[in-house]
Amino acid sequence: MWTRIAKVLLTVVGVVAALMGVLWLWASHRDKVVQQAWAASRYGSLSALPTRFPSAPANPQALRLEELAGRLGLDLVPRWVKVGRGRAGGANHRLPFANVMQAAKNYAIGQLNNADDRITPAPQELATFLAQQERALSALRQALISGGTPQWETAFDKGFEAPIPNLMGIFDLHFLLIADALEHVRAGNQAAAAESLEASWQLNAGLWRRPEWISQLIAVASATLQAGAARRMQLPEVWATRFEKLDPLAGFLDAFAGQAWTIRQALTTRSVREIKDALDGLPLWVPINRPWLVLSTASHNEAMLRLVSYLAERPLCSVDFVAPSQVFAPHFPAWDIIGTIAFPDWRMPCARILRLQLDLELSARVLRLRSAQRTDGRWPSELPGAASRACPRANWAYRVNADGTAALSFAGKLPAWPQEPQRLKLPFEHILGAPTAAPTSGH
Repeated sequence: MWTRIAKVLLTVVGVVAALMGVLWLWASHRDKVVQQAWAASRYGSLSALPTRFPSAPANPQALRLEELAGRLGLDLVPRWVKVGRGRAGGANHRLPFANVMQAAKNYAIGQLNNADDRITPAPQELATFLAQQERALSALRQALISGGTPQWETAFDKGFEAPIPNLMGIFDLHFLLIADALEHVRAGNQAAAAESLEASWQLNAGLWRRPEWISQLIAVASATLQAGAARRMQLPEVWATRFEKLDPLAGFLDAFAGQAWTIRQALTTRSVREIKDALDGLPLWVPINRPWLVLSTASHNEAMLRLVSYLAERPLCSVDFVAPSQVFAPHFPAWDIIGTIAFPDWRMPCARILRLQLDLELSARVLRLRSAQRTDGRWPSELPGAASRACPRANWAYRVNADGTAALSFAGKLPAWPQEPQRLKLPFEHILGAPTAAPTSGH
């Protein structure tokens, strides 16, 4: 009897071992196939990403900016920096600066959501702050303009432990600079307004170069502020060229690839128990978890490759951002833990990229029309380059009105947008030539 039981147990153990072996072979094969597919794609091998984003400390420009922003009450020091390392930021969570920042955000959004040149006066609290801190703001602007692009710590090869900048502090500084620019435009000081816009542009340049998708989201939102403010300003045509050359999608493709690499890197450098702790609720069947996780990670990496390839092959204007999508929001099977947890719905971020592409197109055309009007003393009779690059089948409609204004608007079919709470949505039209400063009574 015991001999028979022993034989049964040995048979069961042998079958389980054989199944484990087959599962390991299949998991290794799937991982190899997916990585080869990445290497053969337009994007290239994931293994090359750490060399594209080498580790580096914060540069002197970033450290100097932390100091200057701190004088305004704004904290730019990254949250992960430990106390005692000689980097002290501002008290941006304390009153009254918190009230000033909220006023700056409300003011900027309120102005930029309008479709003409008019600018209302800033709220008294914000106007007083900007006037009192003009010297500190000027020093900060000059540091950004003449000192070079600030770059905060990067350590892409650390995966999930990689440092990121203080993104909320940086975004607050963008709002402050754009609000300052709008106030200067309203007061007729175009030179100071251009300085604030240039400072915001230099601040954002560092974020475009980072591999984290959250940094890319902040860069997109900040560029939206810049595009909206520029429509109301007298700027050289170099700004139109900047807007035309800016490619917000490129940074996101890097970020999507970076997430695929990070997920796989975490699997190969952490123990099964560490991964189990990170993925709360995962059953700790130690003999089977490793090949299971390899298969799940391969599935996730394959889905990210499908997304990157899809975005690289077609304009975003042709994408339906509302319909269910196996590209932007695939349905992973129940066993696919990594895919279920680490692949959010990407439709909303990609819709924001399309909005920014169109925002940049409109702002570039507005600036070229203003330049022509300054040169010739009248608005051009026709719009050069009316075809849209973001939406190849659409054009920008232009007309000169009898009241001396000119109107520019998007004349094409846009995809359905996902519902989102984003407050800043620049209109896809603009009337040029309305009074820059609205009457005080209208505030």
